[in-house]
Amino acid sequence: STAIKIAIEGLDKENKYIFIINKKGSYRILYKDILYAESKARLVNIYLKSQEVITFYSKLEDFLQKLQDERFLKSHKSFIVNMDYILKIEDKYIFMVNETNIPISSANVAKIKETYFKYLLKDT
Repeated sequence: STAIKIAIEGLDKENKYIFIINKKGSYRILYKDILYAESKARLVNIYLKSQEVITFYSKLEDFLQKLQDERFLKSHKSFIVNMDYILKIEDKYIFMVNETNIPISSANVAKIKETYFKYLLKDT
């Protein structure tokens, strides 16, 4: 099984991180460095601000459970986005700051827009 551990000492928003081990090595990834994650064929790819992509075996749902953080939003069965890096939500897409467009499940468009709106208001 893939080792995913979350460090308790990183509880404040700035320093929270997840620890991921894959075939290449082990990675301590700060939440604030994650733009989004995509699942493909039992693999999760984490796209970082540095443009690095970290891949490991997991179900997307399990990864989201491990993150346990309100800034991460599951917008689609294959995508989790970090709401801190959303530029805008338009129609059925989330536009990220790195110019990636993430699809939103048709059934969840209203709910996702609402979740994002609430998240934005909470930070002010």
